Amino acid sequence: MNYSEFIEAVRCEVMEILSREGKVSVKVQRITKNNGVELDGLMVLRPDSNVSPTIYLNDFYNQYQNGRKFGIVVNDIIEIYNKNKDSLKVSEDFFVDFNLIKDRIIYKTINYEQNLRLLKDVPHIKIMDLAIAFYCIVEANEEIRATTLIHNCHIEKWNISKDELYKTAFYNTQRLYEPEIRDMYEIIMEMMNSVSDNSDDSNDIDRLANEYREVPESEIKMYVLTNKKKTNGASCIFYEDVLSRFSKKIDRDLFVLPSSIHEVIIVPKTDFITKDELKTMVCEVNASEVDECDRLSDNVYIFEKNGNTLSIA
Repeated sequence: MNYSEFIEAVRCEVMEILSREGKVSVKVQRITKNNGVELDGLMVLRPDSNVSPTIYLNDFYNQYQNGRKFGIVVNDIIEIYNKNKDSLKVSEDFFVDFNLIKDRIIYKTINYEQNLRLLKDVPHIKIMDLAIAFYCIVEANEEIRATTLIHNCHIEKWNISKDELYKTAFYNTQRLYEPEIRDMYEIIMEMMNSVSDNSDDSNDIDRLANEYREVPESEIKMYVLTNKKKTNGASCIFYEDVLSRFSKKIDRDLFVLPSSIHEVIIVPKTDFITKDELKTMVCEVNASEVDECDRLSDNVYIFEKNGNTLSIA
């Protein structure tokens, strides 16, 4: 089967199986994600529910192409649906009254140029080559954290300004997604302890650890800034005083490398590495290691402790 045939076959099979348990409607919708990446999401709609988990089918087709049997793929999709179908419960007036959801409003940081089409229809704030976009947490528990993008029509309905939306999201994001800065070497050591000694991952991590260990501490040190949920952690660069406190603590200006939308790497400024070398590294890693949907920027930023400013280096 080609991709289109696979999508339709999955939709029909899922509908046939779930219809045995009651009336359902199954549809596949093309959804635009970060950086304009388009994915096909399968949704199951029931008469007793106004929301559905979205199950993206693109990776499942890759599994099918790599030899996974069609029936097993469908069973996996059904299992994901059954596990999450009751996790999303939203009242009909959930998006009508801003006061009902204002504690759930958060922001995420994305690339401005790569999301121009998306940003035309949503309230946002442009900062350097980045944009802050706003989301509402629909459901949050240990297994699922579902969000929905806030559009211009929402703030019009709520009769609030973009400034009020930003202040609400700024407060909530820092409260719900606490920041953390950790030494890169500590993270590598934890990764080493969590994988098998003879696995390929272990060999890669050993190599990274040896390379990092050989770098003199006086020359270059790397830290990872993200939030404690490890999701959309690049937004921490705009948290109040996070970069400022850290730069004062180590008494250095900071290079900030956008590893992905989920984290950034902080490199204290020294005479042993230049912004051009760091930019080359960021571009190479983005091109070879980071999924297109998770890329933030190819630029390197600098935080200057005396001016308390973050800018493109």
